[in-house]
Amino acid sequence: MGVADAVTKIRDIRAVGGPVDFGRLAGAAVEAASQASHQQRRVLIVSDFQSHMFGSGAFESLDRVSTALS
Repeated sequence: MGVADAVTKIRDIRAVGGPVDFGRLAGAAVEAASQASHQQRRVLIVSDFQSHMFGSGAFESLDRVSTALS
């Protein structure tokens, strides 16, 4: 994905409310980073982490992603 494609995708993102599947989000971010050309890749998830945004399995889902990456 080039810079122009990334900018277009970011511009098309719409904010939504409700619980977020952080495991799925982190997995998608890791997948996207694996396709980056820079050798020192980073994934940064930014949120205000309000309690209504966390579903009941949010931490378990993140733990599974963390374990899979270890």
